[in-house]
Amino acid sequence: MYLSPFALALLLLLWPGSGFAALPKYMGVARCQTCHEVPPSVVFGRWAESSHAKAYKTLGTDKAKTLAQPLGVKDPQNSPACLVCHTTAYGEKPWRYSPSFTLEEGVGCEACHGAGQKYARFEVMSKVAMLRQRKPEQGAKFAAEFGLHYRGREGCASCHGQGRSAEGKNYRCPAEKPLDLEVALPLIRHWR
Repeated sequence: MYLSPFALALLLLLWPGSGFAALPKYMGVARCQTCHEVPPSVVFGRWAESSHAKAYKTLGTDKAKTLAQPLGVKDPQNSPACLVCHTTAYGEKPWRYSPSFTLEEGVGCEACHGAGQKYARFEVMSKVAMLRQRKPEQGAKFAAEFGLHYRGREGCASCHGQGRSAEGKNYRCPAEKPLDLEVALPLIRHWR
């Protein structure tokens, strides 16, 4: 049997364990909204009102353009220097984004919880919720098996602190102030 070089490369990339096939896609906030907006959950509504949800939109303001000028950035909504922290998963390979995902969502659920393709399913999330209530350590382990993370200080600090890397450069927002996590966490708290 003959395989063209393209078919062989595709087969090797998609082979289980190759790394390529194992990386989940980013699904976007609409996928999370499906369950997390249904009462009694208020998770999605809390996020939608947060500065994280509005992070991309703020890049279109006059204030953002003024702050970006000294960095040589003309359009913050199209600059890696800004998008790396004001969006979720900026700079990922295009195949990692599902059709329902957009950078315009700002800093969405998957910025902290990881790409949702494997965990954003009812059967997974309901088991995670049940385990987290009854056996928290087992629940966290089960969640991690599906790529669901609960990032702490280091997750916040990747933007609110040392800055982030994109396209081989490290970026830090000129408007960023030192993060006091003890003050900040209650402001973004969206879990029970």
